[in-house]
Amino acid sequence: MGRGEKENANKVFSTVVFVSLLASVIITIIFILFAIPISSLFGASGQAADLLDGTVDYLVSCSIGTVGMIMYKVLSPIVQLEGKRMYIRIATIVLATLNIAGDLLNMYVFDRGLFGVGLATAISTIAATAVLAVALMTPRISFIFSFKLIDFSVLPELLYKGSPKAVRRGFNSLRPLFMNRLTMVAAGSMGIAALSVQGNMRAFSGAVGAGIATTMLTIAGVIYAEEDVDSLKTLFIEALKKIGTIILPISTFLFVLAPFLVSLYMPEQTEAAKMAVFAVRSYSLALPFVAFNEVYINYFQGTGKTRASNILSAFSRFGSIFICGLVLQAIFGITGVWAAIFLSEALLSLGIVLYALLYGKGRKISERMLFIDNSQFKNTKFYDTVISQKGEEAGLSEKVARFCLENGVDKRRSNLASLFCEELCSNIVDYGFSDGRPHTIDLRVSISDEEVRIRMRDNCTPFNPKKWYEMNSLSAKDPAANIGIRIVSKMSKSFEYTTTFRMNNVIIVI
Repeated sequence: MGRGEKENANKVFSTVVFVSLLASVIITIIFILFAIPISSLFGASGQAADLLDGTVDYLVSCSIGTVGMIMYKVLSPIVQLEGKRMYIRIATIVLATLNIAGDLLNMYVFDRGLFGVGLATAISTIAATAVLAVALMTPRISFIFSFKLIDFSVLPELLYKGSPKAVRRGFNSLRPLFMNRLTMVAAGSMGIAALSVQGNMRAFSGAVGAGIATTMLTIAGVIYAEEDVDSLKTLFIEALKKIGTIILPISTFLFVLAPFLVSLYMPEQTEAAKMAVFAVRSYSLALPFVAFNEVYINYFQGTGKTRASNILSAFSRFGSIFICGLVLQAIFGITGVWAAIFLSEALLSLGIVLYALLYGKGRKISERMLFIDNSQFKNTKFYDTVISQKGEEAGLSEKVARFCLENGVDKRRSNLASLFCEELCSNIVDYGFSDGRPHTIDLRVSISDEEVRIRMRDNCTPFNPKKWYEMNSLSAKDPAANIGIRIVSKMSKSFEYTTTFRMNNVIIVI
């Protein structure tokens, strides 16, 4: 979408949706058929064998919601790209409300134990995913599913570029297996109870950091495709600000109120409750580092650094806690296990910063932290400008034509580029800026391998000039009417429109 390749984007989207639905069915069947050995593998055996029946019940009922869990992850960034944030909010409310209501009904009405808890999770995720699916059925959507566009030839590249997520999921499965067994050795069932409380706090408090990181992945991918290093810097700084202004207060809140929060799960002041307080506080200290590491993992993935994202994913999800957990547990026992939750994330963040300063690209610290600079796109020349009020578009055509000519573009295409920019910007200013609200047009002209690419993004009322021209060209009585859009449509190599980021995006290739 960042390059204006709308059909290819929909080919990828359709293939991902189909494969994800197929995978969710297969995974559901596997978890139902092999619930007992899977539960045993994850710790419901030996000294904890009495947990086997409950774990199996939970696994079987929860697996019914696999399609919801997987498709929620697939559709969320797409809905975000489409600018349908209200649907994401509604889906989140539906997810939380049905999950909590289902747990309460199970506890006080149906009394189905862990089977009911898992079922509540399954129903809530499926319902939330349905909300996101509805969002992609509304008008003016860029991403469209079609069976005709499913193309399995794109899978190898998709699997590689998506491998960081797979690595994270895989090591996410190993992490609880390791932590459960390490905790069991150090403190028995009391330690497991404390770890469970900490896990609940982690799932709740970590959601904001995960959201920031997911946004980084989505937006960084589009910006990187446009080769816009300055916007990447802005995006990264904004993510760090959010960690400081949102995650740090949550971390402080969690640390201070840890005894109260634990008491909601363990009303009596038992040894397990004391362990849980220490475990929750250790995680609260780790929370900003967790968000920082997650942002970097997704940033690397979004900017095409797949191997770096995979390595960091492996260390973040398992490698770091494995090393810290084994060492600290051997020295300090269960206290070392809790301390490892914080230390593993903090050391990983420190490692990222040191590596960036030593081996990052560019002269400035900001460029080193991004592992990228403008020299990476040395074969591409850019002209950028922002128009925020009427009158600023004056003289734009001359500036664009001069930029193209100075960078080796022939006179004909230089004149076309200047005409396209002038016509479209003038139309946007005349019709989009007339409502009295603040608006901007972000224009970028790039030249690479003699190809001229124009990207125009505005936050005015949704308007697809290409579709509008196609609908009105035949009925137009005045031959001179809409001549600007007519010329753009007929004389460009490609002319695409998308609504990513709740904005009008026009991408023209000459």
